[in-house]
Amino acid sequence: MALPPLAIYIHIPWCEKKCPYCDFNSHKKVDALPEADYIKALCNDFDRDFEIANRVSPQSNHGLGEPRKIHSIFIGGGTPSLFRPSSIKYLLEHIKSKTSHSPNIEITLEANPGSAEAEKFCGYKEAGVNRLSIGVQSFNDKNLTRLGRLHSGNQSQKAITLAKDAGFINYNIDIIHTLPGQTVENGLRDLETALAFNPPHLSWYELTIERNTVFYSSPPSLPNEIIAQKLFELGTKKLEANGLQQYEISAYCKKEKPSSHNYNYWQFGDYLGIGAGAHGKISYSGGDIYRSIKKKQPNGYLNDFLNPPVSSKNYQNFKLIKADQISIEFLLNSLRLREGFSVELYEQRTNLDFSQIAHTVDKMISKGLMRRFENNITTTDTGFSLIDTILGEFS
Repeated sequence: MALPPLAIYIHIPWCEKKCPYCDFNSHKKVDALPEADYIKALCNDFDRDFEIANRVSPQSNHGLGEPRKIHSIFIGGGTPSLFRPSSIKYLLEHIKSKTSHSPNIEITLEANPGSAEAEKFCGYKEAGVNRLSIGVQSFNDKNLTRLGRLHSGNQSQKAITLAKDAGFINYNIDIIHTLPGQTVENGLRDLETALAFNPPHLSWYELTIERNTVFYSSPPSLPNEIIAQKLFELGTKKLEANGLQQYEISAYCKKEKPSSHNYNYWQFGDYLGIGAGAHGKISYSGGDIYRSIKKKQPNGYLNDFLNPPVSSKNYQNFKLIKADQISIEFLLNSLRLREGFSVELYEQRTNLDFSQIAHTVDKMISKGLMRRFENNITTTDTGFSLIDTILGEFS
């Protein structure tokens, strides 16, 4: 089995406050952050998982002939920009010293637009970060208040300007639409403000109410389906008119500027999950695929990884994906991409024969939800908006 690209996801779990819509593993910063200890734990965590990823299997003592090359690095949260640039530099230098990677490897850091974080942008650039994902969410102060955000629309605009001034040619603006009380006009104004900066990449996704959030317990009044659909249609046209093509359900980019890290994820690539609550996925040469997850609570995570030596035999958090789940997991990811997937990619990433799903693919084609051109499988425009329905047919 040809191994897929290997990326690294690093999770920094603290925020200034927990937003009412957020179901990510984030924790409100109460006292001074254990920044130095957490960076040390991340380094130990990486060392252990990278060693396990380079075995014949998690349980084996036999390693691969040559360590796997690192495809990309993504530092998410939480709010990674709460950490000092010097800490991020130490972490990245540690990883780079242990791995092989392209000199142009994409290294992304999520950042909030608040003034304290934005002032660090030059430092992050010097630390080795070459792509920022700026969590704007909206440029409208009333929208931001409803979302529980601490920054203002003006701070967001300043942060984008600071990022560009710091030399970040590659960056993402993160926008949420269909917000409480939002009109079509209000939603389009957020896009217009973002587009004025001519961003190479924009994430634009609909607010969803998730379990274990304040919004789930006390649901806000959201725009109806007619408003949501009109906003999506007009917004997509506006983005495309400005040279941003939709390549994934909620991601738009200039030509040849997709997020390398996210693209690898949607193509069922591999990634180490480093940090509190981080998820990972590792494929092995024998065809088995494992997922891993770390303890969600920062203190529990620190107890596991702070004090070396961390036993490389400790692979208990690596769980084998059952064979009957691999195909649906591949489709769950790859069908989010406009380009879909090739038969060859399906067989490479799953170690399964395409004939196992060919009948269902043909069925979806007959219903007008999927199409096939030679060996490439995609959804139709109708199917792209009904991915859950399609996936149900493969389950």
